[in-house]
Amino acid sequence: MINLSERLSEFSYGYGATKEVENLLSSVGIKVTPFLPSLIHEKTLGFDVAFERPGRPLFLQFKLGQVLSRFVRRDLRGPAPRLDRPFHRFNVDTAEPDGQFEMLLKSEVDGAEVYYVAPRFSEWREYSNHFSDGQVLQNSILSKPSWIRHALDSKGEPDGIHRVAYDAFSAYVCSQPVELREVKIEELQKSIHDNIIRQENSLGEVLKQVYSGFEERSAIRRREELFFSSSIDNGDGTTTFNLTDGREVLLTNTSYDLERFGDDLRLILGQVGEGKRTITKEERGHRYSQLRERARTEEDAYAGAVAMEAFGMGIQTLFLTSWS
Repeated sequence: MINLSERLSEFSYGYGATKEVENLLSSVGIKVTPFLPSLIHEKTLGFDVAFERPGRPLFLQFKLGQVLSRFVRRDLRGPAPRLDRPFHRFNVDTAEPDGQFEMLLKSEVDGAEVYYVAPRFSEWREYSNHFSDGQVLQNSILSKPSWIRHALDSKGEPDGIHRVAYDAFSAYVCSQPVELREVKIEELQKSIHDNIIRQENSLGEVLKQVYSGFEERSAIRRREELFFSSSIDNGDGTTTFNLTDGREVLLTNTSYDLERFGDDLRLILGQVGEGKRTITKEERGHRYSQLRERARTEEDAYAGAVAMEAFGMGIQTLFLTSWS
């Protein structure tokens, strides 16, 4: 029995949000087929999806924001964001090579619909009420990876571990706070519907493009060279670098290289060293080959390969197609 005073789980939140996305898109004539990992274990791999119809995969990355009452700034050059207290916060690592953000951003560029989704609540009781009323998405933040990248670009912020802070009305990307664009559910419904109805490519073609893009994530990577004056090992797999221009950047210990430049050391972001890839080209090809042996069609194999790699990153995949 669930104790309604407990904190919400990401699994339960994701379930409620996914069901509402299904209902939202089905109501405007979009067929929605969620990927279930159990399907991979079937003797014959096949999805109840018309891959020849116009369509797109939809990736949903669920985040549970930490509830906070005080905003602690790493960068003191500007004011703190204007947020009601308490507010929520989750982290996004934009520097991790072949990481979650990079996968989502590259998939968006290659034709997938991609959204970060996070609740503006934290307790089971709130979730239960919103779930019963069909208001989970209405009380959530939905934003695209490209909008996060644009927000960082607008402030000249380097890649690293960035915080998305939000209250019931606004959302910001920090260190230097810049307002983050969000999509409301009515806009989400119309945007996805119009994109699919207008596009010429079939879902099968888009899935092949997204799958091929997994090997080309460096194409959307920002190569940055940053000089720093000092660094602090945080003891949790991350390091804080104090840049010579007064900024700070927080990086995982696998997301950067160091190079000597005269008497100084500089950070190099956007390069992938040995051992940093989550899955190699050979491993990816082997997985596809195994799926193809059991798949009814080539498109079924690509769908399974794309969805399984996303699942390994904690990302929910839904296959979207038009009904006609």
